[in-house]
Amino acid sequence: MGCVGTIIRVPLGVVLGYAAMAIIITIGFAVAFLALGAESIYAPDSWEPSRLWLGIDIGLALVAAYFGGVVATMIGRRRAGLLLAFIVAIAGIVMATVAAGSLEDFKDRPAVPAADMSFIDSGRWTEMPGWLPWAHAGIGFVGVLIGTSRAGRRATND
Repeated sequence: MGCVGTIIRVPLGVVLGYAAMAIIITIGFAVAFLALGAESIYAPDSWEPSRLWLGIDIGLALVAAYFGGVVATMIGRRRAGLLLAFIVAIAGIVMATVAAGSLEDFKDRPAVPAADMSFIDSGRWTEMPGWLPWAHAGIGFVGVLIGTSRAGRRATND
């Protein structure tokens, strides 16, 4: 296929790798939320996430980034995986910068989390620690690189 194949494969690999990450994150958080319930997600009488939830968040981010790198590399080869890693890092840095400068508006939020709260409200009202968006940028970058490396090695061994 040559040059035209690369022109199609690389962007397709990046888009599908990113989509794989988004799907894994969305489903993973929804399942974890339903399995744990609001009482395990938050620190007692607080809107700050519990250590358990932060651990799940970081682990899920790494797993999603890994599989995003694998998908990107299998479709668009190593170039797509590397491009995805840099896109994830840049997007993560931009989002962390925006989050650091924004003021949250929690005027509709109850004083403490309710056990019957929805997944959407939980995401909207949680007070994430300031370091977490920066960690996501790094975790995403490293996870995609690991997935790219593993998938690239597998492709050359076949």
